[in-house]
Amino acid sequence: VEDQVGTPTAVGDLATAVVLALQHGVRGVLHVAGAPPVSRYELAIAAFKAAHLDPANLYRSTSAEVGGAAQRPANSALASRRTAEPGVGPAPSWEVRLPEIAKAIMATYRE
Repeated sequence: VEDQVGTPTAVGDLATAVVLALQHGVRGVLHVAGAPPVSRYELAIAAFKAAHLDPANLYRSTSAEVGGAAQRPANSALASRRTAEPGVGPAPSWEVRLPEIAKAIMATYRE
């Protein structure tokens, strides 16, 4: 959907940040998110392109058009302000991680 924005984060990057935070004694709430914020629709286009698929197969929709059991916020993007603390470091951008994730997923379908 094009009216929901978030900050996608690769699970491996999140796990690494959690381990580093624990090792360095970081306490409290810690948001680790892959900037920049992106809509679900824009992320789908980027994922199709990274997988060498035609994004013309996607269509725009809104939350109201899709519906769903759970109401979702229009903007769920997280700011990763505390990742500058010693030992944590920011999560890589989803734009950096997406090509390798798409390659790994597509490899499972080509086997």
